[in-house]
Amino acid sequence: NHSIINLTFYKLIDNFFHTAENKKKAQDRESIVLNTNGNDVKLRNNWASQFRHFAVLGGSYNVISGNHIYQGDAVRDGLRLAGIVLASANVSTTIVGNYIDNCSLEWTNEHDAIPDYNQGFGFSALSVTNNVFLCGDTADWFSYIVLKPYGTGHFISGLDITGNTFRAVNGKIDRVEKVDTSFSDIDYSKPHDIHVAGNSFHNIKTHVSNPVIKHHRQNSLNSTWRLTFDGALPFKGHARVVTSAVVTGTLKNGANVTRYTSPSVQTSRGAKKDELELKWDERLVGTVTVTARIDT
Repeated sequence: NHSIINLTFYKLIDNFFHTAENKKKAQDRESIVLNTNGNDVKLRNNWASQFRHFAVLGGSYNVISGNHIYQGDAVRDGLRLAGIVLASANVSTTIVGNYIDNCSLEWTNEHDAIPDYNQGFGFSALSVTNNVFLCGDTADWFSYIVLKPYGTGHFISGLDITGNTFRAVNGKIDRVEKVDTSFSDIDYSKPHDIHVAGNSFHNIKTHVSNPVIKHHRQNSLNSTWRLTFDGALPFKGHARVVTSAVVTGTLKNGANVTRYTSPSVQTSRGAKKDELELKWDERLVGTVTVTARIDT
């Protein structure tokens, strides 16, 4: 790949970058605006059009703000590549107020000489706030935020995705975030300190949040109620923690008598561990509102 700029640590502010590869398919482009190998990079108010990647950041403690990154092409259901690649797991980076157009944020640990998790914080300390995400004519499996572990045993520890607008045009996409399991998956039993809230979703099939609120109506008498979150937990995570289970309608037993009771909760149920079971002391019908999380 060809990089215009190689930085150890520096600032890149108020620049305009345009590639000669604009007529190529996104996946056929080779040029990269910048590649960094050190910490403390600040990228502010830059404009970059139709490169393979805008920035590949090998270090931590980065501030990326106010940039417009565009990487689309004219292919129907076309591929879209990473606009920003974060190549360290413990990244300590904020991405705020950018316009991220037809490309993704890819978070990897590809710079690790020994990529399997050994010790430390895992994939941690990333804030993605108040950005505009837009895509068009993309395959439905495209996602804006992609976690790509290169080794086993990794988990998420400290992630904030808030206040962003996610939109697709000329079609829908399945979800805005995912784990790329080309090399490995993450450990879904360990995530903590994950906040996903206040985002808007347009032409996105699955809306995600953490915590997620689920309204459930039980129409058939049963002492065990099964609740599924249908992928609404970020990264298709496990329903690990329930912070509240509130009866929001009248509970009735088989004799049509109103009951005043509360359930015990069993977490991480089902084949995908994204379901909950509410267990009552008798067979009931009614409605509840449950708040659950993928993390501790």
